[in-house]
This record gives sequence, C-alpha cells and structure tokens, in this order.
Amino acid sequence: MVKNGCHMGVAEITRVWNETAFYIKDAMQAGDTLAFDLGFVKFFPAIEGTFPSADAPFDPEVNRLYVAAQPSDEIRTALEKGTPTRADADTGAKPRIIKVTWGDMKQSNVIKSGERFAVIGTALTLGSGDEHAELKLPGGGGTVEVALEAQSSADDGSQRIFGRLTQPVDACEGTVLTLWTHGLSPDSALTPAPSNKLTVLAGSDPGPVPLAQTSDGKCKIMSMDDEGSHTDFLYGSAWNVASTVIVPLPVVSGKSLVAL
Repeated sequence: MVKNGCHMGVAEITRVWNETAFYIKDAMQAGDTLAFDLGFVKFFPAIEGTFPSADAPFDPEVNRLYVAAQPSDEIRTALEKGTPTRADADTGAKPRIIKVTWGDMKQSNVIKSGERFAVIGTALTLGSGDEHAELKLPGGGGTVEVALEAQSSADDGSQRIFGRLTQPVDACEGTVLTLWTHGLSPDSALTPAPSNKLTVLAGSDPGPVPLAQTSDGKCKIMSMDDEGSHTDFLYGSAWNVASTVIVPLPVVSGKSLVAL
C-alpha cells in the first residue's frame, strides 16, 4: 500500500488492518452476521479447496478458511476501462503438491501399486499436452512413469489430478512423485512440483496373464496344449484350450488361434 502511494506508514496500515480483521473475526464468531460492508469493500468468510462430496469433512491439508474481500460497485465501475495491477503479481499461485493419496483418501502420502490415486494441491493443471509425472524410487531404484487422467470440471481443474503407476512397484517408503505442469498460465514454462516422501503399498496379485484375448477382454485364452505339448501344435490334431469364457472355436492353425 505504501509502494502504491498510501500516505500512511507501514506501522499505521498494519494496525488499521489488524484491528479490522480482529473486529470481523470476533463478530463472525459471535454469529452476528456473515458479511461486513464498509462501503468501499465487503468482507465475508470463504473456504478454499474442493470437497469430494457434499457431506465430506473439512480437510486442513486441502481446505482453508479465510476472509475474502469484494470491492464496491463504484470501484468496479471505475476500473471498467483499465486493468488493475498488484504489487505482488510475481508471487501468484505456483504449482504445489499438498498430498498424494488413494482409496478413501484418508491416508496422506500413501498410494497402492496398480491402483488409481489422487494428487492434491494448488495450480495443478493439465491441458497443454506436455504435462507429465514420474515416481522416483528410493535407493537409486530408478523412476516409474505415471499415467495421468484428463481433468474434468468436477475436479476443480487446478486442485486435483488423478493418476496411476504404469508398472508394478514393490512396497517401499521414501518415494517422491514429481509433476511437471504449466500451472495457472498455459504460456508459462513447465514447472516441476515434487511431493513429500510417499509410502507405496504392495498391490494385489493381478492373476495369470492370458495367452490371448478379444479386444473387449471378455474372452481370454489362459492355456493351450496339443496332446501334452505346449510348444508344437499339429494341424488337425486335438487341442485342449482353457479359457475364461466358453466359446465355439473353429478348426484353424495354432498361430491363427493364438491371434484370437
């Protein structure tokens, strides 16, 4: 305010705003009103952050209660033909990961191998096409790419991103997930946003991998043998095929059958 031309000194400005804030805080706690109109500006309580459901509890790691300020109609009208500036424009919201979680999201900084998880923070956006993320394993174990899902309006765009590890990871502690994003400005450079140290839980056994399957995954060939042989298949001989769905199979060569 001093830099922008206010004739009061820093100490006076601080005292005025502190007294105003304490007055608003005390009045809100007393339940007298939820909005305070001082003529040139209106103050009212607001909550930052999203909630996964209508009855979800307040999460201090994601949500923040603060007092919002709304300028008067006269000030808005005066600014219609100009663009206001702010002294701290270079300190806007930058990409930051607050926590990474999975399942019911009650455990912070814990994910499970093979399952979908959420990256929660501020200024986390996708949309330019070059955003990406990876999980760095402890002890020089390398990195694992993270497949990111496209954001939807329900995810509030900048506060939550869903992803999944692209390959199985053994249970371990001390991993770090880093997301590269443009933040709130698509024209800005990619910015890395690292998480706190994460714990990875072992995933469940996915079961045997099918030899072949239809494109919709409904019919899976799990095993095949030709009179006891699993390597050489003779045309015209009897084949034993074990599958998850019983379907009529035509008499074709072994190569064509596996292609199914």
